[in-house]
Amino acid sequence: MSSCLYKTSFTTSDSLAALRTMLSNSVVSPHTKRAYLTAFDDLIKLTAGRPISRMVLMEYRASMIA
Repeated sequence: MSSCLYKTSFTTSDSLAALRTMLSNSVVSPHTKRAYLTAFDDLIKLTAGRPISRMVLMEYRASMIA
């Protein structure tokens, strides 16, 4: 895993909007796009401004299983 990505925090709304657009443009199916964007929005809400880390991803995974 790239240490640059690991330490990156997308806290500004412009950065999040750009990342969301890139994610949206990476898939063709409208159903997949909707699912990916919903998951992205849920993850961003969960992080609450914290950098995305393995611990945050495990917390997100646990919230999906529960």
